[in-house]
Amino acid sequence: WLNFFLDTLLIQGQKAKELMEQDDPMKLLSERQTEVHTLFGTVALSVMDIKKKLSHIPEVTIKQALARLVALKLIERRGLGRSARYVKV
Repeated sequence: WLNFFLDTLLIQGQKAKELMEQDDPMKLLSERQTEVHTLFGTVALSVMDIKKKLSHIPEVTIKQALARLVALKLIERRGLGRSARYVKV
């Protein structure tokens, strides 16, 4: 049983590595991160703009999603603090 478990763990680790190495970072996003990303078009959005459009998502979650999208270089942050705006890359 232990060999089966370790073999399965190794296979899943290899699949996760392959997924992360692909060129499509959209596959790495959660449902909420994808929902935030779909709001971006040609306009810049602030956290409050996103919160108004996605009122069912808490502000903290929106900020975490934006941080993840910036880290994956799907969006870009312009400005600091409350005046920060995010635009699609």
